[in-house]
Amino acid sequence: IVLESIDLFNFLNWLIEFNN
Repeated sequence: IVLESIDLFNFLNWLIEFNN
């Protein structure tokens, strides 16, 4: 498991919610 990938996914998910 790559924690950095999880953080990146969380960041992208945050951007999507922010746009909505």
